[in-house]
Amino acid sequence: MNNRSIDLYQILPHWGVLFLEMMSNIRKGSVTIVTPEGKFLKYTGIEEGVHVCLRINEWRFCEDILMKGDIGLGESYISGYWDCGNINNLIKFGIENYNELERVIKGSLLKILFYRIKHFLNRNSRKGSLKNVHAHYDIGNEFYQLWLDPSMTYSSAIFNSTDEELLSAQENKYERILKKLKLKNGDHILEVGCGWGGFMEYAARNGFKVTGVTISKEQYEFAKKRLSKFGNLAKVKLQDYRDIDGKYNHIVSIEMFEALGEKYWKKYFKMLFSILKPGGKLIIQSITINNNDFFSYRKCSDFIQQYIFPGGMLPSPKILKDVAVKQGFIYSGDLEFGRDYGITLKRWEENFSSVLS
Repeated sequence: MNNRSIDLYQILPHWGVLFLEMMSNIRKGSVTIVTPEGKFLKYTGIEEGVHVCLRINEWRFCEDILMKGDIGLGESYISGYWDCGNINNLIKFGIENYNELERVIKGSLLKILFYRIKHFLNRNSRKGSLKNVHAHYDIGNEFYQLWLDPSMTYSSAIFNSTDEELLSAQENKYERILKKLKLKNGDHILEVGCGWGGFMEYAARNGFKVTGVTISKEQYEFAKKRLSKFGNLAKVKLQDYRDIDGKYNHIVSIEMFEALGEKYWKKYFKMLFSILKPGGKLIIQSITINNNDFFSYRKCSDFIQQYIFPGGMLPSPKILKDVAVKQGFIYSGDLEFGRDYGITLKRWEENFSSVLS
């Protein structure tokens, strides 16, 4: 059932009419839209699903989202053009009605081309990497301390149960990595993209020698201070991965790969292969996209690539494996724990929201 005001439609801007017409085609759930004029419009699908309330503060929101898709959705939220009491439900609503709202999610072809070019210009060359990392990580350690767990781990945890503490779940992941490496006395681990030193501290605390590299000055200073108590057992370097020298028994890289950008995937694996001792293991944790979606995904750009990880790109599991194998690595298996990332993100959101309240 769709309730709408004909009088309102007569005064709406073109983009507003298009947006509301699209809402009238939803298949699942329902949405109540509060217009800038204070009108309430409800659209209900033929299947049960989540209900959301979307308040449009300015009709310009409709132009932004129809032209720029998810990027426009994020930008217009930052600008205050719309609000929603439960953004998680809004995202779920969008997923449930993906086919009906595809244009809203993807935006126009002009938008796709514009942001693809912009994404290309953000590529992670040496200079570009410094700029992109500075924009994301060097905004201050205090910000990340507000919502990350005490280990300052900025990647998915592995939960034994949904009510497990986040710190404990992060250490589950670290413990699993160490066991997979099958370390021997005297082995030396390299962590590429060590962040604030969470894994390094866990490894050193368990008696293993570890070296980490990062190009974030904020992360470097934080990790250097926290690891100083371990002496020569743990050493952090302010260094680009392209400049790593020496040889290591094992290499670990936790959610750094997706920030590289496709152009540098081959060079990355080639570099790691050259510094890994014979018989050594490489463990990579990476966010991935479905194999079937990769080639359409790579043609576009999204809000995350524009504002969170400039220059980055998600690999698919198959692509990740193929690139590694072509550079000499032997694939030995993987673990998928996407649901754990959902729990991790929920914990981060709860921590962040508790600070704001």
